[in-house]
Amino acid sequence: MHTITIETSPYDAKQYSTPYIFKIIYSLDGGQAEYDWGNWTGCPGGNGILKITAETGEIVSTGQADLTMQAPRYTIHYRVKPDGSLAVLGRDDAAYKYFLEKNRNKNET
Repeated sequence: MHTITIETSPYDAKQYSTPYIFKIIYSLDGGQAEYDWGNWTGCPGGNGILKITAETGEIVSTGQADLTMQAPRYTIHYRVKPDGSLAVLGRDDAAYKYFLEKNRNKNET
């Protein structure tokens, strides 16, 4: 189990939500994804720290919402590497594509 911590920078609290972090848990039967939320510690608008625990290979996502609705929610998905660092998967459907690739052989047995 790894403890993932990411420092966040100051932001305009009137425009953006507090930063967030979560794990995405997909099911092999194609059911609804589940989300396991981590924590953000900081002062709204100021610096902070995102924190979550995750296993190697799990999908961790971070982001922030634009409260003015002028831009879409900005979320980036990562894969947890064996040393606990994060490898960028990308945005949007990148996390689900990674999950399918990782579990491809499990569906064939």
